[in-house]
Amino acid sequence: MKEAKSETFSYSQTQMQWHADLVTTDMLWCDLIISNPFSHGVSENSQYAQEYIGKLKNKMTQAFNGQCIYLLCKRKKVRFDLSYKPKYNFLTKKTRFYVLVGSEHQRVSISVDLAAYFLLDKSNPTLFLESKFITLLKDRRDRITLSIHDFLSSINFHLGIETEVLAAECTCSPYNDPAFTLNDFQHEMAANSHQSCDLFLYVNTYNIDLNIKTLISYPSKGDVYDLDKPADSLFLMLSRSLSFYFFGEEKTDILAVKNASDNLGRFVLRNQNFKIKISQVYEGDNEYTLLKSQKVSSSVNHQFTILSQDNELIIFHDDIHF
Repeated sequence: MKEAKSETFSYSQTQMQWHADLVTTDMLWCDLIISNPFSHGVSENSQYAQEYIGKLKNKMTQAFNGQCIYLLCKRKKVRFDLSYKPKYNFLTKKTRFYVLVGSEHQRVSISVDLAAYFLLDKSNPTLFLESKFITLLKDRRDRITLSIHDFLSSINFHLGIETEVLAAECTCSPYNDPAFTLNDFQHEMAANSHQSCDLFLYVNTYNIDLNIKTLISYPSKGDVYDLDKPADSLFLMLSRSLSFYFFGEEKTDILAVKNASDNLGRFVLRNQNFKIKISQVYEGDNEYTLLKSQKVSSSVNHQFTILSQDNELIIFHDDIHF
């Protein structure tokens, strides 16, 4: 019988400072890729909507094939009210739409100059309306198809709905199986979809400034920071920092995002004088970028710093300069 080898750890004192500034966010409506088990292969959507969903699947596939940090969010369900046709006002050059909000189907009217927001030659284009989509037809070849959420976000219309963060994760998470695919994510979404809410994936890119004075080595196995790609630990810790910020010690069952503070704590233990700052800041007051959680108030400005002190994590919600 072979003797079990004891695993050795090699440590070096390090001083690490990370600063991640949000650069872009791509908002993807997850529910659109969840298959309807009662459809029997027949789509309820138009050709325009099917093309949109096909492009959406490609975007999500690209996101999961690469390294990215994403937030899973939910908002009250909103649909176009098809019982009222859009009505154009020749004096104001605005088109009036009606939408239904939430499970109570509260009707809200919206008036918008379509040409002002969608670079159209005229304010009264031909429209093709579905409950989840709107298609603006310039001519036979030139058209714009938007989901209702794309539409509302583009015209920056405020319905008084909050966007709640449910989970913060990265594609290189060790909680995901190495073969984790878009199909796995679809099953996760189907399990967590709700009749009164819509689910969104906010795929984020960051400008990351690293200041690492001394490198540190880790064991080859059994450690969440020893991943296949060198940048994986960076993405993992950034996503865990976002999770710690939005949820603290709370637990969420969605996408198995758990133990964020434990992961960060182990990382901090191996890195003395560790500091990570994230600036999750959006321009303007677009309702879709007003993010909140059960712990954090709704805002477009989420700036925080996590410090290590006496092997404990301390989080500051104010701006701290390095």
